[in-house]
Amino acid sequence: MGQGTSALTDIQSELAEKFTSNESLGPNDPFWNRLLSSFNKTPQTREKQESVVSALSVFNENLLVNNFYTGNVGALMYVFLERSLELKDCVHLQDHLFTWQSYNALFVLRCVLSQWVDRLDESQLQAEFQSVPNLHAGKILYPPDILESFINRLIELLVDLPVSEVTYHLYLEIMNVLLVLCSHQMFTRCWKGEDSSIFRILFSERCRIHAGVLVKRLLANFVQRIPVPHTWFGQSEGGSVVLGLTSSLWNVLTFNRNTPIVEESPLAELSLLVLLVLSYQSEEENPYRSAMVTFSDSEDESEISPVHTSASFKMSYSNLLLALCEHLEDERVSLVLYTLLHEHDRFRQFILVQENIESLVLPHLKVLYGVPSCGSRHVYMILINLLILSESDDFNIAVHSRILKSVPWFTERNLTDISLGGLMIIIILRTVQYNILKTRDRYLHSNCLATLANMASRFRNLSTYVAQRLVSFLETMSKRYMRQVTLVKNSVKIEINGEAGQHPEKDQSVQDLEATEEILQMILGTLNAVLYSQLSNNPNLVYALLYKKEILDIFKNNSTFSDLTYNIATIVGHFSKSLSQNDEVLAVEQIFEFIKVGAQEFSKDRLKVLSELKFRYVEEKHPEEFFLPYIWYLLYQTTELYWCPSSIRLFSSEKQECDT
Repeated sequence: MGQGTSALTDIQSELAEKFTSNESLGPNDPFWNRLLSSFNKTPQTREKQESVVSALSVFNENLLVNNFYTGNVGALMYVFLERSLELKDCVHLQDHLFTWQSYNALFVLRCVLSQWVDRLDESQLQAEFQSVPNLHAGKILYPPDILESFINRLIELLVDLPVSEVTYHLYLEIMNVLLVLCSHQMFTRCWKGEDSSIFRILFSERCRIHAGVLVKRLLANFVQRIPVPHTWFGQSEGGSVVLGLTSSLWNVLTFNRNTPIVEESPLAELSLLVLLVLSYQSEEENPYRSAMVTFSDSEDESEISPVHTSASFKMSYSNLLLALCEHLEDERVSLVLYTLLHEHDRFRQFILVQENIESLVLPHLKVLYGVPSCGSRHVYMILINLLILSESDDFNIAVHSRILKSVPWFTERNLTDISLGGLMIIIILRTVQYNILKTRDRYLHSNCLATLANMASRFRNLSTYVAQRLVSFLETMSKRYMRQVTLVKNSVKIEINGEAGQHPEKDQSVQDLEATEEILQMILGTLNAVLYSQLSNNPNLVYALLYKKEILDIFKNNSTFSDLTYNIATIVGHFSKSLSQNDEVLAVEQIFEFIKVGAQEFSKDRLKVLSELKFRYVEEKHPEEFFLPYIWYLLYQTTELYWCPSSIRLFSSEKQECDT
């Protein structure tokens, strides 16, 4: 067997060899009790864990050759199906040994599946499960489709099995096996659930009827965040044989990770991943997605219950929102919140009327402030969430009425008594500037500036610092624009003079210029909307523009920006002229007072009426092409499940970001 088998005990090696040999083992064979009670030694180091997996790989090669004739994997599935019928009673009776052995059966099946999903197509996979040798075909009544029965039973157990000290790890393993079965998607890039036999089963009527209860259970697991129990299947550490299994089975498939992620509640995190994998499949009628975006508030007695369907259920909106807000630094949580904001109208409206809206917005801004430490797709989801929120005028009014006494995580300067809306402006502008310098992603800065544009007509009482940052951003982009115009003109001169050769730098320069034009149009449109709608409420912004009024000279004769700068130039010119006519030298406080009075008296008739900038988030036509690689990448990175990295086709496992 080679060096790898040294990580297994002699008994384990003997049983593994028998299971994978050409000997057919019927479901009633006493072998299964021995196998499901054999793991009792913990690999203490990463190298030993890798040795265990190497050993299992050797046995698995034999299994691939022999199982079609022996049907031993199908027999083990049958053993689990028979045991699962008694699980609820055994849990009630505190039968720890029976529950532990059921867990072991799932674990062994996961060991097999994790090394099969990348090597066999689904028809071959199904054939391996369905293999029933003549030796026991007549003695045991196998289900006509054992894989379908197995998946159905997993769903039923997730719905029916209570989470307790005795069942906690079993519950985790049920979800692990389900995810490994679904993970065939990672190796095939199969977007459509109907093209997958696994997903056809998960979307069949028998599973569909559990959709609402399953989604409720998964969300409840996240909200409750039940921690890992200190016992192993209800048993303490007192030398139990069962306890010896805790680390060996939990760690055996994690040899490819740098450091195992310590989860506060692995049940909560894994529940979210199962929910995301199921709800983002491209089924025309996805019952899991439907359940996720239609449930009603259990605390709202006035809310009329939806028409009863298999997907309808109630749960506390406030408890769910609290859990989401507390864990938004987790990309999985951001994805769930995005789904609810985008599609769950009642939950979105519930959020928008919350008095403590800062509890939702501040975690978003903190994630953005952490760029570049967070992944770009996490930034996308945070920005899209903010964009969806900014589509509501109620939200835009609320964030400018919330005053923050301090922002401890903002380290660039001490922010005190700043509005939540002002903080949003600062963080979003900072994100755009980082994106321009580093990633140069036009989609990202468009989403940032669209959020500001949506909020613009409700900007109120911008602090001195926020106003300065807005004007400073305009100045930076204006200078960048002039440099790029010069660069493009020089490239054109070279071309006119007939210098030979291709000039790829010219194409890049033109693209950079177009991107900067877009940014300038958005920020000028935002400033125009603020001054047109909220002039009297933003004296600090007028002062900052007066102080940097030479910026507007760049746009005087530029038709691209003339409409957008007309109102800004008119207002700045008015106050500049009025101040210059004053014979006295005014102090800063006097200038502010002058601006406040002048803003009250200024007539809008002097300004052009421009179309209000309003942007709405629209999901792509085939969202699964973005979300499924993203979800599977998160699953690959954040769970202790193991797949062969080199076989993954859905994303590159070597990169920090998934390819789409």
